[in-house]
Amino acid sequence: MRRLARAIAVAVVLTAPAWVWNPYHLHTLIMAGIFAVLALSLNLLLGYTGQLSLGHAAFFGIGAYASALLSVKLEWSPWLGLLAAIVLPGLAGYIIGRLALKLRGAYFVLLTISFAGCVSLVSVNWMDLTNGPLGIPGVPPVEIALPGLATLSLRTKSAYYYLVLA
Repeated sequence: MRRLARAIAVAVVLTAPAWVWNPYHLHTLIMAGIFAVLALSLNLLLGYTGQLSLGHAAFFGIGAYASALLSVKLEWSPWLGLLAAIVLPGLAGYIIGRLALKLRGAYFVLLTISFAGCVSLVSVNWMDLTNGPLGIPGVPPVEIALPGLATLSLRTKSAYYYLVLA
């Protein structure tokens, strides 16, 4: 019975773009997937070490801004932007982690939330770099060029759903 329930759940998740016609609802599923990945990363720290980090949103933002800025301002490939969205928050996490993991309890929480607050202030107030609360327009879509096939551009909500799912 559990295998049947799992098979049905997998089928529902894999076919969601086919039966979710409203773009808003599909966007909500995409955002839920993105935040599920964020929750899983928090589970790594809180679940395995018992340390409550409130700075995860800052690393999330650093990755998003790194990808967008490199793609828009420096005209890098979106794939290199995605790679930078992994590496730069990792480096920031290493630096903050070197400081924060020497602390315990409330001090650890205070350091991580202070870091998140600083990143938030920079992202909202540094208008020349981040365009503030207006965001960064013109981020190019990710494209997959497979040998022998046409280039697959991830411009649709369905394509982004599967990218987040992967």
